[in-house]
Amino acid sequence: MKKLAVFVEGQTEQLFVCKLLEEIAGKNNITIEKKKWRINKKGIRVFTTVDVLSSNKKTSYNILIYDCGSDSKVKSDISENYDNLVKNNYDKIIGLRDVYPNKYQEIGKIEKYLHYGIKTKPISVSIVLAVMEIEAWFLAEASHFTKIHKKLTIDRIVKHLNFDITKEDIELRNHPAQDLNNIYGLESFAYNKRRKNCERTIKALDFNLIYLDLVNRIKYLSKFIYEINSFLT
Repeated sequence: MKKLAVFVEGQTEQLFVCKLLEEIAGKNNITIEKKKWRINKKGIRVFTTVDVLSSNKKTSYNILIYDCGSDSKVKSDISENYDNLVKNNYDKIIGLRDVYPNKYQEIGKIEKYLHYGIKTKPISVSIVLAVMEIEAWFLAEASHFTKIHKKLTIDRIVKHLNFDITKEDIELRNHPAQDLNNIYGLESFAYNKRRKNCERTIKALDFNLIYLDLVNRIKYLSKFIYEINSFLT
């Protein structure tokens, strides 16, 4: 059995990565354990298991997905858990965090910082950015809008919000989560970080489109899926 640990900045990323892995590897071929940070009685920051998704069969892949609770914690949580993952024979570690609220021009500096001082042997570590937020990937999967509401067509979005999701470089959008909220708001829906709202959006996404099409158009999505594929193959 191959083992992967993924450290993400929050609940939205954890939900998305879980669904993405299920779609790519197949639900019957993968066991996913979700972990979330908390402060224990001694005041120490620890991770506890909040959910386990398994087919109850012998699976080929065992995945841990850590919700670090903040973009600033992804790197440090990888460092603090690295030796334990080595002891438990993990094969690969991936980190995922947003660029926002930092600026696009700071991406190079952020990437340099994220990889500075990180152990990479015996387990390889890759920390990937979602530019500017993971919601950029949701925005780019434009077919999902009419699943939220049938009237949320591309033409209507262009008319009222003056940008065409299908033509723009989605990684240049400064605050994609706000863009999603503005689009949903055309039909009095909201997008925010509440679990119910995140799950509604992720459920509406076409993961085949993300994996087979958007991966060729979105640089950092491509980087993330490359890391997933390098583990699965």
